[in-house]
Amino acid sequence: MFLGFVVKKRHTSIYMLSSISISVCGKVKEIGQARLKRLLDKNPYMYDIYPTEEKRRFLTVFQLYDGIGEWYDLSILPAKSGTFKVGCN
Repeated sequence: MFLGFVVKKRHTSIYMLSSISISVCGKVKEIGQARLKRLLDKNPYMYDIYPTEEKRRFLTVFQLYDGIGEWYDLSILPAKSGTFKVGCN
């Protein structure tokens, strides 16, 4: 599964490439590296991409605090989808 982020000013889109996808559009704020270790520990393959502290110093964490999203599950037939909200949107 691949998780990617596209950040433009204070809005972001999140997407996943697999048989289940999630798309989110909303407002984010940069919270720096405060939760970076926790996120890397939950996604250990990222340590292969950023193996040293020197490489990880360019990473930052964003918090999604308001947005709307859609999900699609293509792993089942018929495919299912839905929407959700984050924050007070």
